Amino acid sequence: DERGIDVAMIYDSKRVTIVGSRPVSVVLESVSDPNTRDILKVSVKVGSEDYHLFVNHWPSRRGGQDESEMHRIKAASVLRKEVDQILSVNPKANIICMGDFNDFPSNKSIHDVLQAGVSNEHSVLFNMMSDFEALKKGTHFYKGEWSPLDQFMVSYGMFDNKCISANSFEVVSYDFIMYTSKDGVKSPARAYVGDSYKGGYSDHLPILMHVN
Repeated sequence: DERGIDVAMIYDSKRVTIVGSRPVSVVLESVSDPNTRDILKVSVKVGSEDYHLFVNHWPSRRGGQDESEMHRIKAASVLRKEVDQILSVNPKANIICMGDFNDFPSNKSIHDVLQAGVSNEHSVLFNMMSDFEALKKGTHFYKGEWSPLDQFMVSYGMFDNKCISANSFEVVSYDFIMYTSKDGVKSPARAYVGDSYKGGYSDHLPILMHVN
């Protein structure tokens, strides 16, 4: 976007072959500035398996969750169209959607529009973070509560092709990337708090998924 806060993918060229990549534009409606971050689509080959990867950083909740929800719904509709195109050609395709979605698994953008859930009878994608919301776990700590804004969502073909299992996912919370308050509460060690540099890493924790 205009601030230079974009998305990227780092890969090991000895293990991963890039088949193709392109930015997927998301144009917001009914706003003075329609520009937001592109979704990065990358097709790769690892061994004998082909994967379609989507790197996301959806519009923020600035101004309030309800007021900004339509922007993330727009991003979800764009991503859903891309996913549907792949599955229409190969219903067993390996698809991984990842990133900071700025919404919870139960929010309309993810649950209803993208249709990422936990059952292939009712969803298009399997959301690896679905259980975290009910358990009050997550990757972002705000006003004393954890929320699962960062998520992996995968196609059901990933399970059929035995590339992944439901326990292949974790939130990374090494001690050195955590901050402990005077009350003993742990949260991500931030690089900045306002304009003040704190020497940390991020206000979000990393997420990790093991693919066979």
